[in-house]
Amino acid sequence: MTSPRCGVCGDARHACGDPSDVTPVDARIERSTRVGNLKRYNVTMHGHETVMLLNEAKAKALGATPYTPPPPPPPAPAPVDQTARVAELEDELAAATAEAAQLREALDALTDDNGDGASGEPAEPEPEAKAKPAPANKARTAPNKGR
Repeated sequence: MTSPRCGVCGDARHACGDPSDVTPVDARIERSTRVGNLKRYNVTMHGHETVMLLNEAKAKALGATPYTPPPPPPPAPAPVDQTARVAELEDELAAATAEAAQLREALDALTDDNGDGASGEPAEPEPEAKAKPAPANKARTAPNKGR
């Protein structure tokens, strides 16, 4: 006794099911062959402009224009030599430092030796703050004595 063969794959040990009229997705992909030399064309379709590789016949059918590449970006500017500017800023810094030293000397001449701004009167010493003794044992402090 022979077993029936599968109607789809033809194998005696499989039962894939009955033959189908479903077309696989990959079967509908169109394979185009290269016809003529392809060139780049500017194509406008539905208000959108794009660049496509087309042969002359397709380009005429779509009303495409020959592709024109965009202009290259401008070259980067050459680096500027900053040595003159650095020297100028160093001179300004030296002048400002000298002026600050002169102003500090003038300020020191106007104030007395104590630095309190008083002319000749001795400055009163500030009273020293009394240090608060810390409790020796926190367990014996006032809030915990009643326990």
